[in-house]
Amino acid sequence: MRKTSRGITIPVVLLIIVIVMIIGATTAIIANRHSLFINKDKFNTRAFYVAEAGLSRAIVQLKENADWDGTTDGKPTFEKVSMQNSPEDTFTVRVYNNFLGNTDMTAEKGITVPTKSCYIVSEGWAGTRSQKFMGCMLNYGSVFDYGLFADKTLTFKGTNITIDAYNSATQNPPASKADTLEGEADTGTNSSSANSVAFSGNGIIDGGIAVGPGADINNAISPGGSQTIDDVCTEATVLEAKKQMPEVEIPDGLVWNPIPTGVGGKVATEVTLLPGAYSSITTANKTSYILTGTGGTNDNPNVFYFKSIDLAGGATIKVDNTKGPIVVYVDGDINLTGHGAAQQNLWFSDTSVNPKPTDLRIYGTSNCRSVNLTGRSDSFWAVYAPNALITLHGNTDFYGSAVGKSILVKGNPNFYYDISLKDTNDMKVVDIGSFQRF
Repeated sequence: MRKTSRGITIPVVLLIIVIVMIIGATTAIIANRHSLFINKDKFNTRAFYVAEAGLSRAIVQLKENADWDGTTDGKPTFEKVSMQNSPEDTFTVRVYNNFLGNTDMTAEKGITVPTKSCYIVSEGWAGTRSQKFMGCMLNYGSVFDYGLFADKTLTFKGTNITIDAYNSATQNPPASKADTLEGEADTGTNSSSANSVAFSGNGIIDGGIAVGPGADINNAISPGGSQTIDDVCTEATVLEAKKQMPEVEIPDGLVWNPIPTGVGGKVATEVTLLPGAYSSITTANKTSYILTGTGGTNDNPNVFYFKSIDLAGGATIKVDNTKGPIVVYVDGDINLTGHGAAQQNLWFSDTSVNPKPTDLRIYGTSNCRSVNLTGRSDSFWAVYAPNALITLHGNTDFYGSAVGKSILVKGNPNFYYDISLKDTNDMKVVDIGSFQRF
């Protein structure tokens, strides 16, 4: 009898067909789920980008107007704002502004907003498919939020440098270490490179050292001698975002004045200047320039403008600290390292009134690339020149704050950061503190 496989072949073929169909269906399901996952991820990413765009718009708005509360004429400024290239994607921004508040504020999700801070929530929608949120905490302060701060490098060339802090609003200049504020003398840099903060000798900073975002602290801070980072400062930290260093703008409305001259058109040995705009002070004689105000306040100071200042020939500037704070804008280099005066080249005329760094604030524009300051007796000032190398010479005491592109400290001065400078309003900055995604 002849054997046949016809009875077996058909079921096997049917079984194979079923298996192939199952595999195909499973593959289709997996592919569909993968496609859905990819689409979901794509929409989530889109929603985050949209939320980030809203956050960026809000930050710009706050930098232009620190009082902004998220509304314009009583209505939300950014509500369901469409993206230019994808109108179906929208963002809405909510602002919890506590920049000028006196007590902490509570934002959504129970987030605490401290004073001098602002919390922004941006809600991003990718069409109607995905909703994501981004939050950002902003800090509001003066350009003088640090005792010494450099955009690039902060270098100490002395063998024994100390940096402490005090508050000139409530204290006289410290007579000893016991009179200083513990842990308040913060210094820092926006740089994350090696040796961004470098000491040649010993240094003691009674406060923190902050280095730029992403920095390796042990690489960015270079103590001198046998010191460690813990020996040099109370705390070393990494900034979450670079400190904002805005350009200096000359105020409008300053009246242009000639510098008074004496016999034969020569500058007299003593010249009194009232608030206004003047040409450069560049003289080889020993003229004493007295800057005097008309009764200003910290929020409404006496304002001066000079093209540049060079006192290398022995001229001096005296600040009349009895008629209100003085703010000086300089559109060029500043050199106060002359050797002709018995005292320093920049000092206060009335020593019976305790001088304060808040009484003399100096701002260098983008044309100011070099600031040289020498201390022959105690120096009281605050200097902000974001494009300049600021060099401090001497072994005497400096009081105030210095902020520049780079800072070089020569000699062995005692530097006292005046924390009351944080409350000056000439130039306020909005710095990014932290981000959240949810």
